[in-house]
Amino acid sequence: MGSARPCCCRRCNRWCTGTSRGAAQRRAYALVGASAAIAAAVGPLLGGFITTYLSWRVGFALEVVIIAVVLINIKLVHDAPYTGDRHVDPVGAVFSVIGMGGIVLSILVWQEGGEAVAALLVFGAAGLAALAWWLVRRKRQGKAALIDPGLFASKVFRLGISSQMLQQIALGGTMIALPIYLQMVLEYNAMLSGLSIAPLSLSMFGVALLAGKRAGRRRPSAIIRFGFALLSLGMLILIPIVPRADSGWWLLIPLLIAGSGLGMLVSQLNNYTLAPISEERVSEAAGVNSAAGSFGLSFGLAFAGAIMLATLSLAFTNMAESSAVLSPAEQSASRRRFGMTPSS
Repeated sequence: MGSARPCCCRRCNRWCTGTSRGAAQRRAYALVGASAAIAAAVGPLLGGFITTYLSWRVGFALEVVIIAVVLINIKLVHDAPYTGDRHVDPVGAVFSVIGMGGIVLSILVWQEGGEAVAALLVFGAAGLAALAWWLVRRKRQGKAALIDPGLFASKVFRLGISSQMLQQIALGGTMIALPIYLQMVLEYNAMLSGLSIAPLSLSMFGVALLAGKRAGRRRPSAIIRFGFALLSLGMLILIPIVPRADSGWWLLIPLLIAGSGLGMLVSQLNNYTLAPISEERVSEAAGVNSAAGSFGLSFGLAFAGAIMLATLSLAFTNMAESSAVLSPAEQSASRRRFGMTPSS
């Protein structure tokens, strides 16, 4: 999808997806980033409240309501006319599913203590390699391909989608690891966990709005570099604090720093990635950019969750084995419960 811009006719009061350049494009992409920040800010708080005081089933019911609202208002979005080739590439689609799905699935299997982790990882990597080979082959034959490999000829585009993926890995990893820690170690409920990570999401939201409006003539690349620097700084401060924290207040400062970095990134990455793409190819490029972000989010959630659960399992098992209170039978049951052996 191309960047959103107001329709030429103001009387219709609709938004259409076409192409816009310059300040209008920057504002549109900043709005897209800010909307993602709003979701990140509201999600943990709303989800924590619903889970704690109502029921997790209510959360799924609200998803249906949101989808219904989107579908009702779908006519407000007007797509730019498409005159290109409408053939599909089913083989490329299968390779993409095998590649990205295999890598994420290997992490989930590892998290559950499965034995086919290496095979799945190799299977996923082979799928991605096959996808690259297939796309280049289809391009040379002049046939429809899932993704035009010519998009990756742009260095800016390659850096942009890589940054998008890394940013989503960091966001997904943080949003899954911290709630696991808060609920399993500090014994917080869902509401308290949401409040504890609120500094990350709220600072992300505020900085995304501010950076989108006041970026001015500053280059998006400079803002992105500063955003990654703040994100890295926040994570480096957070890592040594987490094992020693006895309440969510200890996380406040590092989460504010990391959230500010994420806010800068979400406000600028879309514009940085898609700005150099020609108008007739911007929709395809936006799809690739979105797919990279979705893959990064899935990978971050799976990988960080697996690392956190493995670490906690090892810690709990060691505590059980060193306990002078638990009997040998109870210690053995603890090892089986967390999938650990004495040698591990």
